[in-house]
Order: sequence, then structure tokens, then C-alpha cells
Amino acid sequence: MPCYKDEKTGTWYCQFRYADFTGKRKQKRKRGFKTKREAQEWEREFHLQKAKSCDMTLASFVELYFDDREHHVRDTTMDTKRNIFDTKIVPLLGNRKMNEITALDIRDWQQRIKEMGEATGLPYSETYLYTIHAQLTALFNYAQTFYGLRFNPCDAAGYMGSSVAGEMLIITKDQYELLRKEFRNEAYLLAFDILFWTGCREGEMLALLPKDLTDDDQLRIYKTYHRKRGRTSSAPLRTARKAETAMCLFRIGWPKSSAPTVPGSTG
Repeated sequence: MPCYKDEKTGTWYCQFRYADFTGKRKQKRKRGFKTKREAQEWEREFHLQKAKSCDMTLASFVELYFDDREHHVRDTTMDTKRNIFDTKIVPLLGNRKMNEITALDIRDWQQRIKEMGEATGLPYSETYLYTIHAQLTALFNYAQTFYGLRFNPCDAAGYMGSSVAGEMLIITKDQYELLRKEFRNEAYLLAFDILFWTGCREGEMLALLPKDLTDDDQLRIYKTYHRKRGRTSSAPLRTARKAETAMCLFRIGWPKSSAPTVPGSTG
């Protein structure tokens, strides 16, 4: 695997030819390596990816996985995946080869994840532990399906956490009335009322617009808010529910006489 030194920058680069999925020959060049060994290792991983071999590091395989999944899932889902892999999986398992990771390695990784949560003073919830493990399991399932990995070590190791959430604390009507008196900001009061009477999620509430309040006092909840790289946007809910899931705020118990005015509406 020939690699070359860029005399101008003092860094190394690799340059080689390969066949794409159509069989057409193409040239690949990658610059900016500090050492010749790093350049050679990158080229080796590239060829392993093209050969659909699991004899590559987990970190390299994750990039393949992301390249595929980003065409099939929502941006918010990809953001969640990337965050979990970047903070909980790649730092601990990234240097290991996919076909060499064992069930015992996964068990050790599970223990390390739990310790990470405990170190913050606020241990990860059982459902969050389950979500982290599910992401790693999905990676190995993908490797089995498309890259011929013989077995999924996560299956043998067993799950950590639980898919069943703990008991949810819900405020009572009396508690709601007591807290409502403490609001001095009308926008915050409006948000509090919407969250209490509809039971919607925070993101669903933040995505609401004045036009979502219909003439017959129905609040249409069909999208959610998210923020990425300093930019905000809204996207349809996963189930694409619209008017059929709307909540009637005023009829449930939010009297019109005390309801705050929706900004930008006529009442």
C-alpha cells in the first residue's frame, strides 16, 4: 500500500484505485495523515469496507453504518444515534475489530457504562441503559445481515437496563392550580397550561403555532420541535397524527375566561 509524503505540509497521503459498486474503476486520495502508518491503516480499512469484511475496527464500521442509516431514518433519530456512539460506544470499543469483540467484552462494556453514570452522581436510568445497549445491538445486527458477521455478541451478553419505564409522576389538578398562581410570565403560563391539559411532550408544545388552534378550540398536535447546530426546525410526528389526535383544551377544563391568549392569534 504505497503512501506519499506531502513536502509542502509535512503530512502523508494515500492514493490508490478501487472498483465501485458498478464495477467502474475509480481513484481515491486521502490527505492529512501525521504518519505514514496512519495513512496505510486508513487505506487498509477502506479496502476492508469495500470487501464487506468485519476484520475492521468498530470505529470504521460505525461510519459505514451511519452512511447507510442516514438514508432510512429521521435526522433527529440520527442525532440520537451519533450522540450515543460518540460518547458511550466508540470511545470504549472503537479500537477493537468487529469480528473479535466477544460477549465478555460486551459485559465489561456494560459495567463501564453503568460506572460512567454513577460517576456523575446521577446514575443512568434503566430505560437509558436499555437504549444504549439497543444501539450497539443494532450495529452488530447490521454487520450480521450485510457483512457476514457470524454472531452478535450482544445477544449472548444479554441486555442491560429495562425497556419498561418507571412510574411517571403526574401533578394533580390541585397542584396544577397552586403552581399556576406562581407564574408571572404569560408565555410560560401558556406553555404550562398546554403541557398540563394536553399531556403533550415538550418538543410537541414548542412546535405549536397560532394556526394550530382551530376555530372550534381544538389544538392540533402533529409535529415536534428540534434544534441542530444552532438552527431550529419542526418535523412531523413519527405517527403522522393530525386532527384526529387533537386535544380540546377549553372543554377539558381550561376556561376561556382564564386561558392566556395565544401570541399572534385573535383570542
